[in-house]
Amino acid sequence: MQNGGYNMTDSDRDKLRRNDQNEKEEDFEPDEDFWLDEDEEDAEDGQPRPRTWIRKVIVWLIVAALGLNVLAFWPKVYSWEAIRFLIVSNTLSKDETLALYKDSIVTVSSGKSKGTGFQLEGGYIVTNHHVAGNGESLLVKSGLEETGVRAELSASAPSIDIAILKREATTEDFPSLKAAEDWTIGESVYVIGNPLFFNRIVNKGSIVGSTQLDGWDRPVLLIDAPIFGGNSGSPVINEDGDVVAVVFATQEVRRDGKREKYGLAVPMHEVTKLIEQLAD
Repeated sequence: MQNGGYNMTDSDRDKLRRNDQNEKEEDFEPDEDFWLDEDEEDAEDGQPRPRTWIRKVIVWLIVAALGLNVLAFWPKVYSWEAIRFLIVSNTLSKDETLALYKDSIVTVSSGKSKGTGFQLEGGYIVTNHHVAGNGESLLVKSGLEETGVRAELSASAPSIDIAILKREATTEDFPSLKAAEDWTIGESVYVIGNPLFFNRIVNKGSIVGSTQLDGWDRPVLLIDAPIFGGNSGSPVINEDGDVVAVVFATQEVRRDGKREKYGLAVPMHEVTKLIEQLAD
């Protein structure tokens, strides 16, 4: 066959057929973007991908919810007053004498409850009745011990919210405090305990007087000092290092025409009478 003065050979015809096939294959070869889904094709047009912004919204909602929970929980654990007493405790704890007093303080736990106790001369541990409960599953732990040890309930006086404990077994000679029955209005005192989620926190205050509670037949002391949950069973220690009372609660009291919160503490002479009964 002739084409424009050129004779096409069989070899030329084969080349033409091969080129036609290649062009057809190239026409149907998928571009890379063909495999992208709809969201990704939209992203190429500058539009946000729906699934991406939905994920971001969900993440931010979760973060916001967690943040709100933290903010709601914070005032229950920390407050400016609590932060202040931590700062004061850190300063007071640098005093070597007060540091020794802290060694006699123990954490008393019974089931889910936790409070404070302290060791007196003679090996007895003093705490509150509402901390020790019925005496089951009692554990005490000082700052000198790595783990808690079992304790037994030696005596309890619910009417004055006092309990006396004894370690079941120990070979250690733990530091102890002495009891004093005398106190005066206005004298400076220290309160050492396990408030909130902290242990062996020391703060300073004063004895402002005594008060008679409804249902009680004996007066209790009013203590002007930072008292929080977990301070139950804390010793009130005078400047001589003797325990004059045991913290058990707080109460708002009207004084000088205004209501203020004070710590309530059982005078130590009530505690020593209970211990003397154990010795009889």
